[in-house]
Order: sequence, then C-alpha cells, then structure tokens
Amino acid sequence: MGRVADLEGDPEVNGSKLLNSMLHYMLTLVMIPTQRKFDEQGTEVDIAIPDMKTVRSSPRDALLICIPALHENREAHAKTVAGMHPEKENVWYVGEGGSSGRTYSASDGSVNRIIDDINAFFKERKAPRFRFVGSN
Repeated sequence: MGRVADLEGDPEVNGSKLLNSMLHYMLTLVMIPTQRKFDEQGTEVDIAIPDMKTVRSSPRDALLICIPALHENREAHAKTVAGMHPEKENVWYVGEGGSSGRTYSASDGSVNRIIDDINAFFKERKAPRFRFVGSN
C-alpha cells in the first residue's frame, strides 16, 4: 500500500481527506451524533457535534470541527466557520489554516487525541448521550 505523499495532487489536501474520512469513521464507531458536510449560510461546514441547532441554542454544548485544507480559501473559510460559533474555544481545526481555537495535526500526532478530547468535552458538560459505549 502506498503512502498519502505518493498520491497525485497536494499532499496536504490528500492527507486532510484521509483524516476527514477517518474522523467520520471514528465518530460513527463511537456513536457520537454529528451533522456532517452541510451548508450553513453559504459556507460548507465539515462537522458539527451534535448539530448546528445546538450551536445556535446552546453553544457551550456544541463543537464545530473545520478541516481547512479541504476548502479553496483555507484561512477565509476557517474564519467564516469560526464566526458561526459564539464560543470560539469550541471551534476545533484539523490541519493547518485554523484561525483560532484548538488545532490537531497529523504531523505532530495531536490528531490521535481528537476522539478522546471530544469525549472529555462532553463529559465536562455532563452530557451522557455523548459518552463512549462502555465508558464511565
């Protein structure tokens, strides 16, 4: 099996596509409710946990995850997504190009923690519906 760097196209974009796919798979596997790849006010949002309705009604209890490399104008896109959430610390980025907030990267291995961090985020908020199956 080849490496992502060996694929045609921009290695950062290819890596981000792989991370995006893996993140979707892991979120499904641990049964975390999400809204994925949807249009909000003319901007594509990668992932909302649990959904945009909660971002609007109870922003403290919701996350937006942005993967800037998947979008044409990375930095502008990241800023637009950040502007959708009143709690800036609840906007997380996977890869380079995030405007503010928590950033996860494959190059430093921090992306390996994202599912644990999502779980911890909801445990802090006493939201049992987001806990992993079999976790306390």
